Amino acid sequence: METFRHLGELAVGEILRRVFFTKFADTIGISVGVASLVCDAFSGPSGLQQLASRRLMKSGFIRTVVVTSRRDLRNFRT
Repeated sequence: METFRHLGELAVGEILRRVFFTKFADTIGISVGVASLVCDAFSGPSGLQQLASRRLMKSGFIRTVVVTSRRDLRNFRT
């Protein structure tokens, strides 16, 4: 009788441990995925801006490139 109780405790403990480990692994995976999407969203526009600036500078026609929002453009003076 004692061995069945001991085996039951081991089985329940193992099931609970695996459930918590799975939840922990899912949480870590989701966190890494969200962090990579956020980094990609912030690095994309600046990379495109640098690429456009380099190409315009190589053409020789434009020496200064100003990137601003529409709201800031209204008050922009050279």
